Amino acid sequence: MMRRTLRPRNWLAAIALAVLIGACSSQAQGRLDAGNKSATEKHWAEAMAAFDEAIKLDPGLTDAYVGRAYARQRTYDTQGAIADLDVVLTRRPDDVVALGERAGQRVRAGDAVGALADAQKAVHLAKDDSEAWESLGMARRAGDDQAGSLDAMSKALELDPTNESALVNRGTTYDEMGDYDKAIADYAAALKLNADSAHALRERAVAYLGHDMTAEAIADLDRAIELDPGYARAYSTRSSAHLQSGESEKALTDADAAIARESTFAQAHNNRGLAHANLHDLDAAIADYDRAIELDATIFEPLNNRAFAYISRGESSNSLADIRRGLDDASGALNLRPGNTNALLYRGIAQIDLGEVDLGVADLRAARASTEDRRVIDTINEILSQVGSS
Repeated sequence: MMRRTLRPRNWLAAIALAVLIGACSSQAQGRLDAGNKSATEKHWAEAMAAFDEAIKLDPGLTDAYVGRAYARQRTYDTQGAIADLDVVLTRRPDDVVALGERAGQRVRAGDAVGALADAQKAVHLAKDDSEAWESLGMARRAGDDQAGSLDAMSKALELDPTNESALVNRGTTYDEMGDYDKAIADYAAALKLNADSAHALRERAVAYLGHDMTAEAIADLDRAIELDPGYARAYSTRSSAHLQSGESEKALTDADAAIARESTFAQAHNNRGLAHANLHDLDAAIADYDRAIELDATIFEPLNNRAFAYISRGESSNSLADIRRGLDDASGALNLRPGNTNALLYRGIAQIDLGEVDLGVADLRAARASTEDRRVIDTINEILSQVGSS
């Protein structure tokens, strides 16, 4: 019988490969450590590069995907963060932290159903985990279950009264429900725990704006941006505050800053459109509204604002095509928010401009009946008088 002989070159190659794998694994861990250090220092580009290198050296290093998901989250790459968390959860399906993080990113991406599934699983796996309950509260709020959101956030705070993020999120739910006093109380409690929370400052500013407290809102936003110069949504909210106070140039500057930091944030594009419209650049305004709608077609404001811009441009240039576009947008806005005063007003004006006077008058009367704003009522009455109606 022929003896089998060993081939030394193959053994040497195997040994060399094992050494190489060990070296790559060690190098990958080094790049992971460097990425975590950069992330702690908020140097997101350096962190991302280090995590990329770690994954290239060792695709099985799951913690590198965790780190990169966090860096992507902080740089507003929502889909990238979800993709990395998908990898993590494929390998660690019961990772409660990753489930909560993916729920949060799915909320941001508009996937309320997916967010709820992740959050419910996290709570099922860790019933005493405050952050899991917080993620459930966020997911429920995204699905318009405000009462359920409050219950979950309150459970999170029962488990951990120092959970600053849960206080902020419960405050946001209270604010969306119109309970301003409780919202402000939660934001104040969060800021007592951490006076340097840019997130809490920004959310409190949103509540202030809803109650025409523009100066207070801007003060909070100035501080939030000082604390976190990369916080795109703080710039966008400050842009809203400047629009509310009639400072369109400042609003435009802040909207540009928000877009530079988070190019896919629809509200920032909407704000820039409003600033351009106020500065009489309707072409630029319409382009901004187009981009906002492309990013999120479920938001009422850019569609309604584009209706006004098209009608305004159509009236100034005698373009019936633009007025028809405005009519279509106003109708679409009313599908998103039935009975809205401004959308009814815009559709009514467009219909009158296009010769559909009876339809226009009906919309204007409906708009008038839906508001107590004296300025809007006076505007509608003036238009109605011009077409011989009341």
